Amino acid sequence: DRCIRCFEDLLADTPADHTVARDDLASHLQFARLHRDIVLRFERFPHRNQALGRRSTDEETAFLVDGPRFGQ
Repeated sequence: DRCIRCFEDLLADTPADHTVARDDLASHLQFARLHRDIVLRFERFPHRNQALGRRSTDEETAFLVDGPRFGQ
């Protein structure tokens, strides 16, 4: 939530004529929201389960098939 607030503040403080910076900040804000929503849903990042030796729940396994990959 803090990350989201920070990007929202940065975006609000960026002048309208700085379109490239605003587009970048908007993209970062979108990804911050996606990551926050995953943590709210699973209380962890399912993408890290294998690397951390954790078992995935059935819901996490289904999510990993169709959910966002974030380059993983």
